[in-house]
Amino acid sequence: MSLGVGGGIVPLLHGADDRLPSPEWGFVLLAAAGGFVLADRLSGFSSSWMRFMRTQAALQYEVNRARVRYLAWRSGTSGGEAAQPAQTREFFRIIDGLMTAIAKSVLEETSVWADDLVVQIEQATSRLTALPQGDDLVNGPKVAQAPIAGRRGG
Repeated sequence: MSLGVGGGIVPLLHGADDRLPSPEWGFVLLAAAGGFVLADRLSGFSSSWMRFMRTQAALQYEVNRARVRYLAWRSGTSGGEAAQPAQTREFFRIIDGLMTAIAKSVLEETSVWADDLVVQIEQATSRLTALPQGDDLVNGPKVAQAPIAGRRGG
């Protein structure tokens, strides 16, 4: 974002003082900003990072919830005595709840990631198929050449 802002400011600064970088550097900065935005869109980095942070917060919540439930369970058991069957069942309910929450978060994140990947592949495919026939991604569109006058076909 700062590259984009710099690209807009450089020509203005040069207008105020000729000793500052030439206005053409504004185009360079804008192009660099556009390149970073394109790279981010293609990689999905910022959206992936936000999903990661959301999932991390959800998992941390579940871990903390299990910790509190475990401490409550632990306070109900005697230090040296074997746990009663009801206490053991409660302990496993705590662990099961944590494992279920983790699995749910991982499945949701994986599903969103897969959906994003499908959308990105579809967008790339539609861009590639939108090219006119005979165009080349590297060399550009093919232009029909007119025959040279006086030359016999071959």
